[in-house]
Amino acid sequence: IPTEAEWEYAARGRTADDGSKDLFAGAKDANDVVNYAWVKANSNGVTHEVGLKKPNARGVYDMLGNVYEWCLDIYGPIAKTDWDYAMNPTGATSGTERVQRGSSKGSASSITTTTRDKGEQTKYWNDVGFRLCRTLGQYK
Repeated sequence: IPTEAEWEYAARGRTADDGSKDLFAGAKDANDVVNYAWVKANSNGVTHEVGLKKPNARGVYDMLGNVYEWCLDIYGPIAKTDWDYAMNPTGATSGTERVQRGSSKGSASSITTTTRDKGEQTKYWNDVGFRLCRTLGQYK
């Protein structure tokens, strides 16, 4: 499961030196999100198979929509510093809630790569899932 910073790096899908904010995981704006994600406007309230929408610039599918994604980090405040793609902050050191990122099949307004939520790991939601990944080396 990715850390919160790893998730955001993959979701934004751009290199650090292009100056892009990439708030919509590949889509050019909120209206274009339906081409990249299953959200309230196009999901019919159900989850869909991964890879049916367009990928972001890194070739990663479904970083927004379909289901919120668990992150490894414990939920807590993030330091008010500029996020650098080379950094990987680990978040809070104690707590019972984990970070959830992205958005879900029912999301209408929280559809950006900066959307951040939390949840108890022992509870069930029908719109929360996880992504498996493997760290290959330092981000560039």
